[in-house]
Amino acid sequence: MFNVIFETITKYFPALLSIVVLFLVIFVGMYIFWIECRKSFKNDSSIFDVFLASSVLGGIIGRISYIVSNPQEFDVIWYWLPYEKYGDEVFLFRLLPWRYLRFWDFGNDTFAMFSSMAIIATLLVIFIKKWKWSHLYPAIYFCSIGMLATSIFLSGTNTKNVMWTEQGTLMLLFVFVSEIIRGIASKISTARNNSKIMVRADVVTIVLCTVYVAYSYLSTPMVTMEKVDLVVLIIWTVVGMLLYIVDSNKASVTIERVSSVQRISVKDVNPKITWKKE
Repeated sequence: MFNVIFETITKYFPALLSIVVLFLVIFVGMYIFWIECRKSFKNDSSIFDVFLASSVLGGIIGRISYIVSNPQEFDVIWYWLPYEKYGDEVFLFRLLPWRYLRFWDFGNDTFAMFSSMAIIATLLVIFIKKWKWSHLYPAIYFCSIGMLATSIFLSGTNTKNVMWTEQGTLMLLFVFVSEIIRGIASKISTARNNSKIMVRADVVTIVLCTVYVAYSYLSTPMVTMEKVDLVVLIIWTVVGMLLYIVDSNKASVTIERVSSVQRISVKDVNPKITWKKE
């Protein structure tokens, strides 16, 4: 029954499925980013500003990358209206330039989208928000990888591509296990008052996730643009990780428990006042 209802809806609203997928990917990424940023007590509105700006710009770059990589899909005539009508049938966004805006047909380079999203979020965090890099690097990384894994999994499920579904499932599993390991490390780090334990857990999980993502893509045929995106993501991950380690090892300011202010006696507070007789 539900399959019949779903097929009927998607028949009349073909963009519905891709919009649902898009919202699911955004929800997963937003949740991961929010949870990670809350650990450093960042303001919620500032958190979502960075996420939304980097997501929108990353989506635009992903769409441009897809257009550049698949020129044959856009080899159509130009028409000034966004729709065509042939008898009783109406077609939307099939001709140029409107076809460039047809994002709901899964025409996005997911790797370019999320690698560029990570870079844009980095620029916003460092130069606009001026936040400490060690506070935001894990949030940006796991948000990007989580959205990439969710996108691959849902795209594979929709297109019945077994390889994409398996890759997305394993990527999500890596992210989930990484969060468990980092959660345990966070409790140990807090109990022992040693932040290096958390840093080591972050580095290990990030390296394992990156190695698997690279292996997943390299084990399948890749176009030139995807190779460029993979190299960019690896460079960003390595450079960001090194800066994260350096920033985490910086000496922090300590506040002495003993006050340097001299003790005030009761006599100083309530001095005896005498009046001279004239």
